[in-house]
Amino acid sequence: MRFPIWPILLTALAVISAAGCGGSKRAATLPRPKPFILSFPQCTSSQLRASATLQGAAAGTVFMSIVLRNTGSACRLKGYPSLQIEGTEGPLPTHAIDGKGPTRRQSETPRRVSLAHLGLANMIVSYSDVPTGKGSCSATVAIGVRPPGTRSWLKADLKAGVCDRGILHTSPVLAGARTSV
Repeated sequence: MRFPIWPILLTALAVISAAGCGGSKRAATLPRPKPFILSFPQCTSSQLRASATLQGAAAGTVFMSIVLRNTGSACRLKGYPSLQIEGTEGPLPTHAIDGKGPTRRQSETPRRVSLAHLGLANMIVSYSDVPTGKGSCSATVAIGVRPPGTRSWLKADLKAGVCDRGILHTSPVLAGARTSV
């Protein structure tokens, strides 16, 4: 005589299921998968090219945009650049102030900027072109830029007169190339 196997299997599955859930009627929860975040390596100075463009002036403050172009493989930047004003005789006194300036973009919180091959990033920099007290203005021929997280300096041509002891206000690295401040 043959016994039907289905009732036995169903009973066994019910017992195993109840034992596995501790008698609870809640469904077991699986851990959530972590989101996939594409992370590029840190940019190096050797793969970046810098250029500086004066954007205009207002009430004694001059604005410029320093644009970085990635000539290598995809990479990322985050933070503030180091800056150095260059004159005809070499480095001039420079005091870069991060995250403070007359524009909203200069006060933005640093964010990771991913640069594809030939991608662009920029920083907004402002400085005074009016001498204060007994100060004078220095004629510049270039500005040195060391992008955040890199070790080497890049140079961008810059013909300007920087006053107020070389104080520069800079934004963090921003995505894209800004054509206005």
